[in-house]
Amino acid sequence: MLEIKEMVLRVPGGSEHDGRTLADDVARRVADGLPVEFRDRELGRLDLRIAVPAGAPPSATAAAVARAILGGL
Repeated sequence: MLEIKEMVLRVPGGSEHDGRTLADDVARRVADGLPVEFRDRELGRLDLRIAVPAGAPPSATAAAVARAILGGL
């Protein structure tokens, strides 16, 4: 089970709905890519900064964020 207690995403020009949709997509991608040894552990806090080109589709943004989270483990 994956539980993200807090995720702060700053996406200029996006609505609250866009942010929630993006966060859901990121959580799904992280859960799908989470190594077995991490599935039942509390991972703590990650502070990440990700730059995505302006105009990138939400799926590309979600993929970049998820890769950064998984890489930060």
